[in-house]
Amino acid sequence: MQDPASSVGVGPAVSTVSPAAESSVVVLKTANVRSVPSLSGSVLVQLPAGTELSVIEISRRWAKVRRGDDVLGWINRALLEGAGPAYSQ
Repeated sequence: MQDPASSVGVGPAVSTVSPAAESSVVVLKTANVRSVPSLSGSVLVQLPAGTELSVIEISRRWAKVRRGDDVLGWINRALLEGAGPAYSQ
C-alpha cells in the first residue's frame, strides 16, 4: 500500500494566468520588481505607488507582472491591490 503523503506534490505553487483572466493591480507603495520570486532576486526596477500593472503569473506570495507589453518581473503581492479572477490573496 502506498503512503498517501508520498503522492502529494511538493513542487513550487506556480499558477500561470491566461490572457483573458489577467488581473489589474495597483502598487500600494514604492516597490521593487525582482528577477525571481524571492527577496534574493536582483532588483530590476522600482515602481512608485499608484503604478497600474497586470498580473500574468502567481507564485505563492509573489506576482509576475507586466506594464503594457513589457514583462517587468516579480513583485511581492503584499505590495499590490487588485481584483479579478487571477488575483486573490
